[in-house]
Amino acid sequence: MCDADRDGDGVPQFDVETEVSDNCPITPNFNQQDTHEDGVGNACDSTPNGGDTDGDTFGDAIDNCPSVPNLNQIDTDGDDIGNACDSTPNGDDDNDGVDNNSDNCPMVSNTNQTDTDDDNIGDACDSTPNGDFDEDGVDNNSDNCRVISNSNQTDTDGDLVGDACDSTPNGDDDNDGIDNNTDNCPMVSNANQTDSDSDGFGDACDSTPNGDTDNNGDIGDINGQVSLAAEALDNIIAGTRGRTSRILMFSNRKLDQALLANRWESDNQLSKVRGIQVFTSVASALNNIEKIADARATDSALKAELDVVSNSLLDNLRVLAEAKIGDAVAADGSARRIGRANTLLKRADIERSRDSLRSAAVRYGIAWRIASFAF
Repeated sequence: MCDADRDGDGVPQFDVETEVSDNCPITPNFNQQDTHEDGVGNACDSTPNGGDTDGDTFGDAIDNCPSVPNLNQIDTDGDDIGNACDSTPNGDDDNDGVDNNSDNCPMVSNTNQTDTDDDNIGDACDSTPNGDFDEDGVDNNSDNCRVISNSNQTDTDGDLVGDACDSTPNGDDDNDGIDNNTDNCPMVSNANQTDSDSDGFGDACDSTPNGDTDNNGDIGDINGQVSLAAEALDNIIAGTRGRTSRILMFSNRKLDQALLANRWESDNQLSKVRGIQVFTSVASALNNIEKIADARATDSALKAELDVVSNSLLDNLRVLAEAKIGDAVAADGSARRIGRANTLLKRADIERSRDSLRSAAVRYGIAWRIASFAF
């Protein structure tokens, strides 16, 4: 049984059987739409969208900012929250609560927005969070040349100062402020680099700083000096036994080989062709002397005696090489070969300072040979 349909919309005012009533009994609304489901149809509801809390004419049910007036209903990031009441109106791609337009790392979450170098890029996404003064892509805190661009960070001498800003990129073993590769005394401090005889070796480490016109090295007969070293080694061997004795005897045989007459043109002049064998033989001898000197079982007295022999041999090899370089300079020989020989002589000095005796002897020999063929 149905009550009358007063508004003629086909919906009875009240249907007893279905217990459904017209939600707008005097206003036609056949669809019975009730947006906010308050029992009053939109057609006769003064607030069909559920009221208008903020008074902006948009009902709460459809207002994207129901508590903040926003007639334009702008929603830039399309999240159904109007800009007027959205804490991140331009979106928040990294979900850190900071709006994309002000987030200093919009794609990396960083709520604290820390920006140590104040470059407007947050530390969380900044490849150089502590700044990059020289703009080489390396952070200031790890850059080995902070004010000179050097993206490769090359540090030849391993002193944590990049070559690009290092006054001594190849090292400065004697701490005189001169790079090893240009220092005319790489193992002896001589900031003034004085070289009285212009032989490429500073006076501070030159055994003949005022020149050596007769090439005798100012220390006597080279051949005789090597012989004296061999004799000294003989005396040392007499007081040893076992493995030590055997190794030192082998060293002495190498010194004997170095003294074969056909290697020499005169007392102080090696054969240009076969003279290199003197250096290689002495290098072999030094290699074995070094083994004994460095052995734990070797007492300090024996080590001291061996050091005297080693230093004597190396001193004489150096004089041979230095004298040959002097000959090449005097003869106006090949500048390229003379330069290379000088470099090798300096490197030999460095090897010697590091107790690499065999390596030092070999480099002295190569320096001598290159200088020999420079003129």
